Amino acid sequence: YTTLFRSNEKAQLIDTLYDIHYDHYRINSLKPNTKYSVLVVLCEQNGLQGFSELGVSTLDNNTIW
Repeated sequence: YTTLFRSNEKAQLIDTLYDIHYDHYRINSLKPNTKYSVLVVLCEQNGLQGFSELGVSTLDNNTIW
């Protein structure tokens, strides 16, 4: 798996994972009130690729859960 992280049209590679059993990932140091896109790309050994993209927005610092 390759996890890409994008904010304000600046893409940044977060990590490359090789364990197929790894199904959780936490991204820290996000800025408040910001929209992000997270792209996960799966690359098979035979060359096939698949991807999934998720758009998320962070809350402001004053939000209490």
